[in-house]
Amino acid sequence: MNLFEVKKILPNVALWKRIIAYLIDLLVISFVIMTPLMRFSEQPNSFSEIFTSITSQETIMVSIIVSLLSLFYWSFLEYKFGQSVGKIIMKLSVRSSLRKKLTFTQTTIRNITKLSTILIILDTLYMLYKKGNQRYFEIISKTKVIEVKA
Repeated sequence: MNLFEVKKILPNVALWKRIIAYLIDLLVISFVIMTPLMRFSEQPNSFSEIFTSITSQETIMVSIIVSLLSLFYWSFLEYKFGQSVGKIIMKLSVRSSLRKKLTFTQTTIRNITKLSTILIILDTLYMLYKKGNQRYFEIISKTKVIEVKA
């Protein structure tokens, strides 16, 4: 069940549209997940305080929680609606390559690289190298991103 009534499906999505959708999602995650958690942390005043803050167990736990909530954000929305907020705005959708309904496992596998900036960059570089318009973890998860025109 997508939020757009699909009339036309375009299989090759421009990379810039995917990047903009990703950046929109990062903004949503920043406001919805990170901003409330930042209220509970003290702002460091010096470099040594920043270093101490980064290596503290509290910061590490908050980072893990933010990462897991972010993964859940993408996985759940794509599983339930086939789209995240960024994809809705950019008129993109995720589909299973198996011609079945997306499973939560598929959406989690395809989004696992978003836990690490390095992983998402490598995953995107694979897509550019192979010129198949699919990231490596999209191939593993048997999913693809399509453009929908309402």
